[in-house]
This record gives sequence, structure tokens and C-alpha cells, in this order.
Amino acid sequence: MVAMRKILLRVGFIALAALFLGGCGEDDPARAREAVSWLRMHKHDGLANQVWKITDLKLQDASHIAVSVWVPNPRHVELIRSQSLMRQSLIAKYACPPPTAGLWSIVGDEVEIRVNLYDEDIKLGNTVCKPPQQ
Repeated sequence: MVAMRKILLRVGFIALAALFLGGCGEDDPARAREAVSWLRMHKHDGLANQVWKITDLKLQDASHIAVSVWVPNPRHVELIRSQSLMRQSLIAKYACPPPTAGLWSIVGDEVEIRVNLYDEDIKLGNTVCKPPQQ
């Protein structure tokens, strides 16, 4: 009887701790919001790409940002379409902020930035921008 109470008490304590700690693990969107703000401020300064234009920034959740980039040059569009998916992904990396951008100190490894290249409404390629290696 005493052993059963101890087991029930331990199970109850573990369940309560799991509920408490589960709430602590929620992602804080503050870094992602700050990153979107940085991207909005710098989207016209040519830091990411001087030819392609950022048309949309979406905060998908606390750790994911989607950046839509319009490729206005028809020759670029034709070249990108003619490549394999792997090469399209590598080409999309040209739309990522450079390693020296202040954005990387904001997001660190906690926030993923995905770049999607478009010609009008047709997706040309996408990639995940990686922070510079330390």
C-alpha cells in the first residue's frame, strides 16, 4: 500500500513537471520578428542582391522566415529554369544576406531563413540561408 502511494506520487510529480517544462519550451518569436524588421529595413540596400528584389517577408513561426524574391531579368529566369533543382538551390543562395550582414547576429542558429525565387508567380528555386561559420 505504501509502495503504491510512492509510485503514484512519483508519477504525479513527473506528469506535473512535464506539463511545467513543456510550457517553458515554447519558442520566442522576438528574434524572428527582429530579423524580419532588419530585412525590411535593408531590402533595398543591395546587400542581398543588387538585381533581384525582395517582394514579401513572412514570419511563419518563431523560428522560420520566408523571403520571396522576384527575378525581373528574363535572361536570369531562363538560365535558372534550365538548371537542375540542386543548381537552382545554389543560385537562390545569391539572394541570401552576405556573411557580414548584421542579420546573422540577430538570428544565430535559432531562426531559419528560406529564400524563394519567383518569376511573376512561378517559383524558380529556393534555398535555406545559412549563418556564416564561426
